[in-house]
Amino acid sequence: VDVFAGALGAGRGLGLGSGAEALLVERAAVEGARLAGRIGGDPRTFSGLSGVGDLVACAASPDHPGHRKGLALARGEAAAEVAAMCDALLSHAPSLPIVSGVRRVARGEVRVADALNVLMASAHVGEWDDA
Repeated sequence: VDVFAGALGAGRGLGLGSGAEALLVERAAVEGARLAGRIGGDPRTFSGLSGVGDLVACAASPDHPGHRKGLALARGEAAAEVAAMCDALLSHAPSLPIVSGVRRVARGEVRVADALNVLMASAHVGEWDDA
């Protein structure tokens, strides 16, 4: 959840509107469910308080730790730690666009704005197919 909350915090720092934030939360819910299924958990687990509930809290409050982590990542802080976390998640489920974008930001390959633009512009039809 930290990676998704961090992405949301970074997006908020760039001034994402509420519609874009809602889309990011929805897509994070899909990725979280996909990841849970790939590591042997129940994909529905992510729809609870520690998954979607935490993302909604992050979207509602700039004081949320995810918001602060996202802003730090946008400044290039703790990038190695975030990249390693993303690598670990992607080793279980390589089809995680948000996690992939956060990893690219953490590695300095793209700016946060560019990663979010790619994510928001990409088609996500059928994302629930393999969740």
